[in-house]
Amino acid sequence: MRLVQAVAREGTLTRAGTRLHLSQSALSHQLLGLEKDLGAKLFDRVGKRMMPTEAGLRLLEIADTTLRALDEAEASLQQQRHDERPRLRVAPSCYTMYPWLAAGMARFAGMSPTLDLQIVPDVGRCDVGLLVADEVDLLISHQPSGDARFESKRLFAMEILALLSPSHRLVTSRTSRRPAIAWRELAGETLLTHDLRESDERSLREATAANSGPPTRIWFVQMTEAIAELARAGHGIGIIAEQILPSPLGGEGLVTMPLWPREERVAWAIWQKSKADRLPLAQLAGHLSTLREQQAAQPFLSVVGGTASG
Repeated sequence: MRLVQAVAREGTLTRAGTRLHLSQSALSHQLLGLEKDLGAKLFDRVGKRMMPTEAGLRLLEIADTTLRALDEAEASLQQQRHDERPRLRVAPSCYTMYPWLAAGMARFAGMSPTLDLQIVPDVGRCDVGLLVADEVDLLISHQPSGDARFESKRLFAMEILALLSPSHRLVTSRTSRRPAIAWRELAGETLLTHDLRESDERSLREATAANSGPPTRIWFVQMTEAIAELARAGHGIGIIAEQILPSPLGGEGLVTMPLWPREERVAWAIWQKSKADRLPLAQLAGHLSTLREQQAAQPFLSVVGGTASG
């Protein structure tokens, strides 16, 4: 349709070709192919000008109406995209990230009112494939990416802690000189924790292996609150990462204690480098990395004999 418009308005194949950025021979070839497909001659040569035939005039009328409608629709859609707030989707790799991630993103959204900030739940998997498939824009993971296409920013480290009933022998046997629980002291105990990677589960079993006696049992419990309640009731010892923001885990009947040697779980933000010029991904990651500093005045660890604060 644009070909017919150009030839009718310019009158010659040469000028029409210039308008369409085509050579005269290429335009002539396309016009012949179009006439063959339609089974009708579209132009007659009158002197030095190309004049539309009856069929050409009919197609020109359709072209003017159709192309005008298409141009208007394209302009409308472009304006709609311009008016929409840019969307930034974040996916956490596990349930335990939701409390601090939601709070951190809410603060960032308050500072970026023109941004549509979203948490993508239940993605089914959490790997860089989500970024490649454009299902999310920023991934929060416990493992950095080694792929050159992605940027990985270390957000903060969370200490691995034990949650116990105050009457548990490992609590009552603590002294000021031995405030932490050694990993080997967990041998033979029932450990309550979230899902672990195979390598992390193997490391946990090796760290708590006993030379004799019953083996250590590991129960995978998905909800942190459930781990806390089971530990409070004396059904095991919770092994969880320190919470970045206050959580409802505290109260009577639960003690939080450090483990030795100290172990940490690191949170990483990962995104595609190619998106960094369109979305404030580095800025959001930088904001989330300050959560540890923001909570510095609200210590998480409880002391032996006290109650957990989170």
